[in-house]
Amino acid sequence: REFALFEAALTLWTHEERMVRTAVRTIVLSVCKVAEAAVQEYVCGSGTLPQVLVAALLAEHERASVALARREGASVEAVEESLGRLLDEVYFVNDL
Repeated sequence: REFALFEAALTLWTHEERMVRTAVRTIVLSVCKVAEAAVQEYVCGSGTLPQVLVAALLAEHERASVALARREGASVEAVEESLGRLLDEVYFVNDL
């Protein structure tokens, strides 16, 4: 069985638009809160969410590390955006 809304939302996890990422996280959190046994079983049995979370955390960590390593060439805005996206991921894990 497939949960199309959940799976489609996860494909947009790293979208460049902040509003899209926010909507995706809202959908995923809402689905995770559904108390119905079938939904809980699907979410807990899905390996997609953990894979997406780990991949996003690693990608944002790498992006922040690269930006910080190029201190002279990197703009403050680029470093702040990268660290902000990493912090968003950490907040989501906390909300989950």
